[in-house]
Amino acid sequence: MWIFRGVAFVMSKAESILLPGSVTAFAKANLGMGSALYPVPMLVMIGVTALGAFYLAKTVMGRHIYAIGGNPQASRYAGLNVERITISVFAISGLTAGIAAFMGSAYYGSACCGDATGYELYVIASAVVGGASLSGGKGSAISAMLGAILIILIRQSIRTLHFDQNYEWIIIGAATIIAVVLDKLNAKLTLKRAMK
Repeated sequence: MWIFRGVAFVMSKAESILLPGSVTAFAKANLGMGSALYPVPMLVMIGVTALGAFYLAKTVMGRHIYAIGGNPQASRYAGLNVERITISVFAISGLTAGIAAFMGSAYYGSACCGDATGYELYVIASAVVGGASLSGGKGSAISAMLGAILIILIRQSIRTLHFDQNYEWIIIGAATIIAVVLDKLNAKLTLKRAMK
């Protein structure tokens, strides 16, 4: 990832690219009927989440993703092409990152290769706080979205209450660690119950 980011810096000479006003207008528009108007970025987020939830819960490929996340070796023995499915998951991840990058750049009216540096922690924290397991095989698109909303609320609360913004990383990191510990404890308790 850092290699590609470095290549982007070299190719763009670290200069921002201004986007046409029509793109920014689209990203800042509100859609709906009557008094029920919703921002386009929110509608895109809900649409992507709904597609992800459907894909994971209702398609064969979604079931395969959960199976590989839970136990790649058993999935391989069951005849699943683990490498191909893993690559497709990374491709889907790249697509959703591209959609987010487009919406963010469109909203602010410019794009720079250094945009969203450090957002990796927010993405991981959103998934983990939303209930995804770092060991795989567990989680959903809706819970990841709810985790992202919680992380945004934490960030906005820190800014609204005029706390030192350096605490933001500490609080989000601590929330992620707590979620991981609770996930591990839950997995151990589930295993103990199954052994009885």
